[in-house]
Amino acid sequence: MKLSKRALAFITILAVYLSACSGDNQSSVAAGPEAKTTFDIVIANGRVIDPETDLDAIRNVGIKDGVIAAISTEVLSGERLIDASEHIVSPGFVDTHNHGAVTPHGGKLSLRGGVTTAMDLEAGSMNIADWYAERDGKWQLNFGTTIAQEFARAIVLDGFEQKSLRDMRDFFQMRGTAGQDGESSWSTHISTVDELNQTLTILDLGLMEGAIGIGSLLGYASKGITTREMYETQKVAANYGRLTAAHVRYLETSPPKENSMAGAEIMNNAFVLNAPLLYCHFNVDNWPLVQELLVGARKRGLNVWGEVYPYTSGSSNIGADFYEPAQWKATFGSFENKILDPQQGRYLTEEEIVQMRKDDPGHTVVAFVRPEEWVVPWLQLPGVTVAGDAMLPIDKAGRLLNWQDDYALGAFHPRTSGTQAKTLRLARENNISWMQMASILSYNAAKHLGDAGLKSMQVRGRMQVGMVADITVFNPETVTDNSDYAEGKNGLPATGIPYVLVSGVVVVDDSRVLEGVMPGQPIRYPVVNKSKFVQLKNEGPWVETAKYPH
Repeated sequence: MKLSKRALAFITILAVYLSACSGDNQSSVAAGPEAKTTFDIVIANGRVIDPETDLDAIRNVGIKDGVIAAISTEVLSGERLIDASEHIVSPGFVDTHNHGAVTPHGGKLSLRGGVTTAMDLEAGSMNIADWYAERDGKWQLNFGTTIAQEFARAIVLDGFEQKSLRDMRDFFQMRGTAGQDGESSWSTHISTVDELNQTLTILDLGLMEGAIGIGSLLGYASKGITTREMYETQKVAANYGRLTAAHVRYLETSPPKENSMAGAEIMNNAFVLNAPLLYCHFNVDNWPLVQELLVGARKRGLNVWGEVYPYTSGSSNIGADFYEPAQWKATFGSFENKILDPQQGRYLTEEEIVQMRKDDPGHTVVAFVRPEEWVVPWLQLPGVTVAGDAMLPIDKAGRLLNWQDDYALGAFHPRTSGTQAKTLRLARENNISWMQMASILSYNAAKHLGDAGLKSMQVRGRMQVGMVADITVFNPETVTDNSDYAEGKNGLPATGIPYVLVSGVVVVDDSRVLEGVMPGQPIRYPVVNKSKFVQLKNEGPWVETAKYPH
């Protein structure tokens, strides 16, 4: 019987894996098949790090048919040899909060930062089947999304056409136009039972089409989304065992609207529903308490985790509630030297902010709100993930950059191009372990998503035989971010990350992103044909005349 090339490769990988299981798990050496195998790619002499097995040693990595087929102390033969001497060979970085990578230029910047899987789980997308189809076979890095709560509310409450809303490419435009009738209902309107059922039905359909979970921008709609609506939203995701990724209510640090209280809301729902939860960017003023709550919840078996990123500034549209002068001053004090417009390359005055909120509420700005001394402690927290919160890659005129556009044209928060490399640079400068870096940049996210039943993430985020060969090779002595807040430098890519492989295909080669190489895979659940959502009813004598759900 003649075996196919793929079958032979599978037998080889299986033999190597079984050999590894029977010996030292830090030195996967096969005496028979491995010695005769010519791998597609060999990454030689690199310091291989795998958080799940605590491997941290010089090894040679053999890749065959997109899979890690050998991790060995022996010399391996390959059609392509990458010399990783004095470099770290890490599982490819997983970014669960990346708005920019919904575009080719944003994906290109992420790849330069070592990201192999970029997902927008916070904001999410609409029309999930179409969203994945748009990228199928045409994307450079792995891609995934949630179904967007904010979009669903905008469809039901503001009358937007569902097909007109895709992902972050349409969020700020939607926000800028929704209030033209005098009210941004997606943000401020409390839904009736019928309206909430319509919203939840849209979210349920997205889950049926394979969305990773529900993305909630609750913090932008605190006046409209009731505690009942948020609970029912998380329940829709929990019906399928899937996560809710939430930007929680409030930015305040004192009662009655503490940010940690807002986090307790979504964590309580997750407890009651026994559902996964991603607490988006919890690096706010009361982050030590939030971290303690997350760690405590995990000790009790709950699949919850939170994100940080290595910047003290945030970025959003100027029309967001927290830029309203009275609310801003109550939380952060003066506007002076706090709000940067990256498209103009300067700070805005309070008068300009008020006017821009009226004339161009979808305009993106950068807000400086946290002390620098917090950044390094964030990166040392156990169990967290680093997420870039990358913004759309636009130029000074607000035009989306194309793949071929010069990096210097970027006019956005530097985190879009610098997050992962800045994290690595800070690790070097502050003696944070490289094992911690591989954990917070890759493994932790893959582990939590895999534990939520997402099979494509159960084989990523690890440097082990049998895993998908999503791999990032970086120089620990030179890796650095080059982007900052100065005009012309916002979008400069990272350096010191010469090779990035996605599904065993080299996409970044000698620090150059290869045009037309499209190995990116969809990160999603299988399509479900039967809905699990049960319509809500306001039943019982105590609510018979109530307008809103209780």
